[in-house]
Amino acid sequence: MPYSIERGRQFYRQMAVLQVLENSRFGLTKTELHRQVQSQLGQEFSMRSLERDIEFLQLAGFPVDKHPGPDLERSAIWKLQQNDRIHILKPGDNQALNMAEMLALEASFQGPAASVSGTPFSDGMKSVWKKIKQAIPNSILRRFESERPNWLVRGTCQKNYTKKTGMISAINRSIKMKTMIELKYQKASEETATLRRLQPYLLVVGSSQLMLVAVEPADDPAKFKHFKLDRIVAVNQLVNHRFKRRPDFDRETYFKHSVGLYHGSDAAAATFRIRFAPSRAEWVKETPFQNSKQIVDQEADGSLVLETTGYAEEILPRLLGHGDQVEILSPPSARDWMRSMAASLADMYGPGQKEIQ
Repeated sequence: MPYSIERGRQFYRQMAVLQVLENSRFGLTKTELHRQVQSQLGQEFSMRSLERDIEFLQLAGFPVDKHPGPDLERSAIWKLQQNDRIHILKPGDNQALNMAEMLALEASFQGPAASVSGTPFSDGMKSVWKKIKQAIPNSILRRFESERPNWLVRGTCQKNYTKKTGMISAINRSIKMKTMIELKYQKASEETATLRRLQPYLLVVGSSQLMLVAVEPADDPAKFKHFKLDRIVAVNQLVNHRFKRRPDFDRETYFKHSVGLYHGSDAAAATFRIRFAPSRAEWVKETPFQNSKQIVDQEADGSLVLETTGYAEEILPRLLGHGDQVEILSPPSARDWMRSMAASLADMYGPGQKEIQ
């Protein structure tokens, strides 16, 4: 196994050890600690590996110590002294961060902040992280710097919204004040921008872009629409035109069947049964596919049958990337769509087609 992969596993284990001990009020025996760390990571490792992790954490300066237990069954327990915390706002357990939480913050801030650079969301994350680092003792900060080369967050493309800062602020103010806005919006299919009067509800960050969820009363007062920030040319806040937000709008419920920024009606969401070939079985187990994914069957040849609820517009394009290693079992409409797509691809790439130089 490559050294870098094993090093990463050790680091995850050591973080898990810190988190489990941090959440243990009275300490844990070595066996209890071993069991809980395995449960948190979802993987097995030897007791000797745990002992090496504890030794490493002690050498690194973490106060992980063994103490006499309360009885014969728990004759020795391990504890993390609670003074190993960073107090960001004020002293007190509710305002303190431990080392494991700090390491998680470092990793989680890298990707999201870069994907929507120039927005209040990105600037806020950078500012929070800067303040946190200023509160970290130098000894712990050096530990952070030594671990940073081991981490790289990928999966999101970087996009800079600095030129849109004024528009974002105007939309955000309108959402808070419940006032309408007038957008100059450039559709990809149209040559000129058009004016749209909207009731803004929500700004959504996802897939390396910003999206506005709003109602356009002049078109359909009961329908929510999505507007890409990249296509907004200008924003005018109509401070004298207030609106009443719909009480039934809930942002989590609104996107409950989505994995990205797409939204359709609840009637448009369908339950998909999908068979993945043995070559894709591990991918299915490891990769988030939909919020509601469930493996319902494992066939004799190693194929997995997955069941999930979502929108065809999101699910079908993702399945195309697996080629003939995936088969849609239901619904029939999805099988028809895939069959039609396969026929089109066969016409495009089949025998007799002229090769493009």
